[in-house]
Amino acid sequence: MRAGFAIDAGGTAPAGAVSAEMPLYYGEHGFLNMQAGIGLADFTTLENSFSTSFSTTYNRILNGYRRDLCRPAPDHNKFELYLETGLALSTFHPRTFYAGKNRLRYHFHQMGIIGLRTHYVSPKWIYTFKIRATPLLTPDIQFWAGASAGIGWR
Repeated sequence: MRAGFAIDAGGTAPAGAVSAEMPLYYGEHGFLNMQAGIGLADFTTLENSFSTSFSTTYNRILNGYRRDLCRPAPDHNKFELYLETGLALSTFHPRTFYAGKNRLRYHFHQMGIIGLRTHYVSPKWIYTFKIRATPLLTPDIQFWAGASAGIGWR
């Protein structure tokens, strides 16, 4: 995959986001991926609900097959399954989730990422679907989860 776009619900994007992703490095058993998105932290009100997210993940192939690099190949596997692990940084207003805190600025929130990523590989496109657990790495530990669907090109 050279690059792709996805729609995220939950996870690194508290309510939802549109994100772009690009693989940085392909290895024998997986690939390193970078993702950035813009979205909303709360769909009920637009006040203080703007959010951004950035993540870097390593995706290790689970249904591997013999070949030199971890590159999509429709003639080998139409479906690829990956274990996705990584870190993310999101920004959103604290009043969105922490009621009673009257801070007037956006905060950075660090998250861990663990999940499953699937690829359906066609000759021209790669269709992706991700399910992630994204615990917040802050003193007020919260556990989030999310899903994502997207498309990438070869």
